[in-house]
Amino acid sequence: MSGSAVPPTCDEVGATTIRVNIGGDVTDLSCPPGQSTGSIPFYLDAAGAYPVSVTLLAGTTRLAEGSTSAIVDCGGLSQTPVIDLTLPPVGCSPDLTISWIITSNIDGFAITCDEAGHADTVTAWIDGGGLGTNLTAYRSACPANSDSGSFVALLPTTGTYDITLELTAGSVLLSETPILTKVVDCSGLSATPPAELLVNF
Repeated sequence: MSGSAVPPTCDEVGATTIRVNIGGDVTDLSCPPGQSTGSIPFYLDAAGAYPVSVTLLAGTTRLAEGSTSAIVDCGGLSQTPVIDLTLPPVGCSPDLTISWIITSNIDGFAITCDEAGHADTVTAWIDGGGLGTNLTAYRSACPANSDSGSFVALLPTTGTYDITLELTAGSVLLSETPILTKVVDCSGLSATPPAELLVNF
């Protein structure tokens, strides 16, 4: 459950639950006190290739996550490689400051959220790092009179993350950025360059 030589146990890190997601089928299991490793048998409906993610939880708080894939057959010997649930160092609170600016596709000038089709929300879709393959939304309001802004995404672990920003007005998508890859650490200084949200207004 850690990158250290002696992995901590479930109770030492306050973990209560191991959440296993196999191809979208989610099962929650208790994290046994005194254990730092283990294996869990699952019975699937069909042979095939499955994405597998394992999340370590303390109540509803995500402590760590890892993912892999597995090919399952009927031989009874199918298994995943060991999934390492790497916990952040004690006292580490990895976060990422995400900056954005709205730009008109028509004249190249910055415009406000209200001018950009009454945009009301900026959403950062993030995966990788401690989130694994789970694409997670971090939302921030788009103030009517603002043409730029920033917000902080609190991430489960240090690591390399992929970030895409969306600008929306209700359920209407107004703009989307290309994927940006960013390394996040515990320095408190991890930040994206301002992401340009281009709109046709």
